[in-house]
Amino acid sequence: MSLPKLIDNLDALLGCLENLSGEWYDSFMGEWTVLEEVYAVALDRKGGRLEDDDLRKIASAVNAIRIMVSDAALSRVDALEVA
Repeated sequence: MSLPKLIDNLDALLGCLENLSGEWYDSFMGEWTVLEEVYAVALDRKGGRLEDDDLRKIASAVNAIRIMVSDAALSRVDALEVA
């Protein structure tokens, strides 16, 4: 998946999620911003070419988002089981 498509998909995911804590939202946006900045810099300075450091930043942000979404989903399942 391309970086711009990933950014768009994460934006759509955020729009679909409900009842997020402010802390969760801020953390998500922090990681999403990393992706946006890496992409913007790559377009501006490098003609869209991603360097090794860019790829590390992307991997770190995606991993953090993956964990956040997984934890949020598990919390919702736990809440449903309690109810």
